[in-house]
Amino acid sequence: MLTDALPGRAVTVAGTHLPATLPRAHARIRDLTARIRGARSENLRLRRGIRDELITLVNTHVVTRWFANDALARLGLPPLPGRYLLGASVPVTVTVDAPTGAYAAHAAAVQVVTELRGLRHAQMRGPTPSRKPPADPVRDAVSVFHVVGLPRGGSGRQRRYTVTGAVRLAVTVHAPDKATARDAAYHALRTDLHRLRPGFVAVHLDRLGWSWVRAAGTPALAPGSD
Repeated sequence: MLTDALPGRAVTVAGTHLPATLPRAHARIRDLTARIRGARSENLRLRRGIRDELITLVNTHVVTRWFANDALARLGLPPLPGRYLLGASVPVTVTVDAPTGAYAAHAAAVQVVTELRGLRHAQMRGPTPSRKPPADPVRDAVSVFHVVGLPRGGSGRQRRYTVTGAVRLAVTVHAPDKATARDAAYHALRTDLHRLRPGFVAVHLDRLGWSWVRAAGTPALAPGSD
């Protein structure tokens, strides 16, 4: 019961349709919501089906990945990933004990090669744009820039040196294009380098440099996931 502004007058709001209308409205909303969810599920199923069919055609060499990606782009779907190879130059710092600066430079390069040999997504490379392992990683994959002798702490023949340089790496990633390949390579390399033993080689990812990016073919794609 609602009353208006004048005293003594009461206005009754008719509520005959309200109880009957609300249940019907809720039922209608539930029905539309279910239809929307069903349409979304069907849309996702169709999108996945189209993608899987194109993956099969690419894997069997019926069409190229570029042809498949053009078809996916026309449908507003994300592209299939390709394999990319990126050349990286990673600054490093190593502290070693050695009798001379020249020996310290060599020992530091050996230490870098030893520590980075087991990376999962990257491998050491030479100065040319290739993933071919260098014949001599100590000489070809590591460049020494500065060797600084620290003050002697005693009368022994050994002296402590801080050696700075860079290691050349080739990183292989799967990505839709070259632009995203660089981001993927950075994250893969960061994950790899975080597994290194602490205290042997200091890696400066904040000064990482990319030398080149090249397409390296199409990997075997997995329907249902790629």
